[in-house]
Amino acid sequence: NQEKDETIFKDTYIYNTPFFKEHFGKYPVIFLTFKDARENNFETMIEKIRRIIKEEFQKYQNLDLDKIDGLSAEKKIFENIINDKSSIVNLEDSIIALSAILTKYYKKPTIILIDEYDTPILTGWMEGFYTDIIKFFRNFFGAGLKDNDKNLKKALITGIFKISGESLFSGLNNLKYLTILSNQLA
Repeated sequence: NQEKDETIFKDTYIYNTPFFKEHFGKYPVIFLTFKDARENNFETMIEKIRRIIKEEFQKYQNLDLDKIDGLSAEKKIFENIINDKSSIVNLEDSIIALSAILTKYYKKPTIILIDEYDTPILTGWMEGFYTDIIKFFRNFFGAGLKDNDKNLKKALITGIFKISGESLFSGLNNLKYLTILSNQLA
């Protein structure tokens, strides 16, 4: 499994650290990239986002959800997304639902990686559906990142815009902003 192939780190500084040995491959991961979400209206953008989210859920479709006690609402969202029956509300709640399922199943909190979070937002601005896409992402990020402490180990969000600009993440604690000029990324 490529995600657990530690040899890609073999010649790096971190490979020989206790941190690497303690954490590598130990947590479930949700990875979403919005790099190709460049649709010209809100309806097709939501369809694109629906496909992106479904692809991530499909990675976990072989989990035996019956082994997880409770989480009936989260399991229903999972089934709706896998079976192409998801509403916008299901999509908004998708990260919190999947992270709850993964955390309970693997008994470890989830790491959430979101790449190019701002591509659909910038597209919405340019194509005239900015208000709708901002509303969607406020709910999406609010549920998945703000109201998800017990299921979230860490989250990493990349984009070209500073994430505080749209108050999409208002109320989040312990944010660390890094730019390409930050020493930590050297």
